[in-house]
Amino acid sequence: MRFAQRLQRMLLAGVLIGLASACSNHKYGLVDENQVFESTTTYNNKVDVLLMVDNSSSMNVYQSRFASETQALIDTLNSIGLDYHIAVVSTDMRVGGMGGRFLGTPAVLTRATPDFASLLDLRIRLGQNGSNLEQGLASIQTAFGEQGAAAIQAGFLRLDAMLAVVVLSDEDDSSPGLPADDLSFFNKLKPPFSNGARSWVLNYIGTPSLLSSCPATIGGTPNPGLRWVALAEASGGSVDEICKTSLNAAVTNIKKRIIAYLTDYHLGRKPAIETIKVAINGVQIFQDMLNGWEYIEDGYIIRFHGTAVPSTESKVNIDFTPAEAK
Repeated sequence: MRFAQRLQRMLLAGVLIGLASACSNHKYGLVDENQVFESTTTYNNKVDVLLMVDNSSSMNVYQSRFASETQALIDTLNSIGLDYHIAVVSTDMRVGGMGGRFLGTPAVLTRATPDFASLLDLRIRLGQNGSNLEQGLASIQTAFGEQGAAAIQAGFLRLDAMLAVVVLSDEDDSSPGLPADDLSFFNKLKPPFSNGARSWVLNYIGTPSLLSSCPATIGGTPNPGLRWVALAEASGGSVDEICKTSLNAAVTNIKKRIIAYLTDYHLGRKPAIETIKVAINGVQIFQDMLNGWEYIEDGYIIRFHGTAVPSTESKVNIDFTPAEAK
């Protein structure tokens, strides 16, 4: 009996020692996290593009240069399967002027609009008989109405779409209000999406500074579009010089901004960067600022570039180990 009791104690002690050894050797941590994004369900492919075209004197040549580049923008939007609305407003807010409303019939162009290219070209080539007191911001606010109600009713503005504003103007804006009011308008009109991503971006093709190559307009110097520049910078948009023989580079920058915002993938938690693995339709994509992906720490974002930009039909797979597990 005593022998049996001693044997039980020995066996129990052995089990306890084994458990202690197992606990001391086990490494606690978070397992690798696998996030699979199905583009058809998580990829916001909707974008509402508003073109704000200055139709004051001296704008004919710039309108023509911009119009000649817009097909490249549309081709890119089509190539990745985006669902877009396009509308145009002018800077002419005189009584009886063209400002304050979406121009043309139909007022909103989509992929399904017959004779799309010709209609868009006509809307951009507005001529230069508008007021020389450019009030593009007032025109936008009037066309959109109270909190965007008029733009929604017109079939242009969608609450779940990104708003991309493209401004073509060689001078500063003279609308009533202050720069802080301008930013407040867009932030209230388009608050961030549920995942925290920005829902609007403004891109400016114009006169960025006093050092611009544009002809002098006021006091022998250019009239830089500082209000537009401030909005572009606040929204992460592009700023480009209008007085170039070609606006190809400017339109390319606009394409990049729109696509980047729409195809960003938010990881939800901070990753250990060296563990990130990205595949599109089963093909590994490498970290590359030209034709790959980059990691943006602010927001834990994977952003795609060049040939790596996924279409709306793509399956994007992102594996990573959370930083706190390292």
